[in-house]
Amino acid sequence: MRVTFADGTSEDYGDAPINSGAEGEIYRSSQGTSVIKLYTNDKLPPEERARRIDTLIHELNPTREDANWSELFTWPEKRIVQPRIGFRMRFASGMKPLEHYYLPKAYKRLKPEERGWFIGHIAAAIKLVSAASRLATKGLCYPDFSGKNVLIDPFDGRMALLDCDSLTVPGKLPPTVEGTSSFRAPEIVTRAVPIPSVKTDRHALAVLLYYWLLRWHPLLGNKVFDADDPNRDDLLRYGAQALYIEHPTDISNRASRQVLKSPMLGPDMEKLFRRAFVDGLHMPDRRPAPFQWQEALYHAYDQLLPCATPTCDWRSFVALPDARLICPMCQQPMKQVASVPFLYLLSHNRTNDPYDYATDVSRAHYVTGWQGKTLHQWHLRPDATPIYADATRIPDTAPQAMFEFDTRSNQWHLTNLSQQSMFYQLAGDAPNLWHTWATNTSIPLSDALSLQFGPPPYFFRARVRIVKTD
Repeated sequence: MRVTFADGTSEDYGDAPINSGAEGEIYRSSQGTSVIKLYTNDKLPPEERARRIDTLIHELNPTREDANWSELFTWPEKRIVQPRIGFRMRFASGMKPLEHYYLPKAYKRLKPEERGWFIGHIAAAIKLVSAASRLATKGLCYPDFSGKNVLIDPFDGRMALLDCDSLTVPGKLPPTVEGTSSFRAPEIVTRAVPIPSVKTDRHALAVLLYYWLLRWHPLLGNKVFDADDPNRDDLLRYGAQALYIEHPTDISNRASRQVLKSPMLGPDMEKLFRRAFVDGLHMPDRRPAPFQWQEALYHAYDQLLPCATPTCDWRSFVALPDARLICPMCQQPMKQVASVPFLYLLSHNRTNDPYDYATDVSRAHYVTGWQGKTLHQWHLRPDATPIYADATRIPDTAPQAMFEFDTRSNQWHLTNLSQQSMFYQLAGDAPNLWHTWATNTSIPLSDALSLQFGPPPYFFRARVRIVKTD
């Protein structure tokens, strides 16, 4: 099939569609590098559809100013005029729809080597919320976050957002879809709000993250809302009477067959899910923004440890400091080493005293140590971040320190890889006594050891805790 674009160029595509949906059909190019969407039974007049595509390509394109975002979207690239209206986008190869990994029947059909690993799931989730954040900061509503519109590689952690032509932008792009049923915000389900928005996106994104990481819908519990009418039961479950299955006080909608729960993802993710499905479920202004999910997911990434079971689906898990180090997927305790170091990052209290740091580790972000695991600028300085915002603020990914385990002495060490000295204080040292920790030297890690990653108050202080694995 010969396809002609609005700029007068043409390309060859297959004669048979590789996929189809409610709005159109997808065809792959002869070279295999791109695909096109040709609209069928389009509800929009051709002139309005053409204006919509051109607006997406030339005015609202989040990849136009910064090509680093291109891999997260299959954004419209060129408008098609023949054989019928449509657009071209890149072909995201080697990925499957996200729903393949949480729908039980689809998941069972996957081969073990196709299921990925948990570290890849976290990495893909980071890319998903990064794409959502990019859209939200530009005022763009993606009204159909769902498992069918996100492609995932659960090994490499790749992610690509599909159906970018369905965006809603007040005053520019009217809504063409309301979203997938079980992902719609309660106010959309009840028709209290008629048009999807960035606030309804926040609900759908939270549902998708819960599904992706915990394989369960956060509102699908045992509670029956209407025993006589399944359709009304769904309307109440996802709408007016929606209730989080992990609600801290109302246990009436618990999911008895649910295995994986939000505490398994670490304290930051658990808190955000509670904000999304308790505080913000019926109050859209309280829902977490995408950038908050970014930070929480990076924190979960910091807390990962390898699982002891080579055949485990997760092969790594978030280590919880006040619980036994057991993988929640395979239920096997960690046994590779006798202990694991936890580093609690403490911020300065913003007083005139440069050495006045917080002391409450229960409220601090922590990093777990593992052989070869590295610390980076964002672990050393409160003003650094791993989150990519734009080409002018690229995170510094150079390793600044590295964990190492000495099997002969059964001792953990941390090596200073930065270009400047750090400092440490032993448990019994005087309050103002700090030992110099020079570049390219290692120090043994012990309980209650304090680390100062650079001159106060500009750098984090860390408190070390050694957790036994038995």
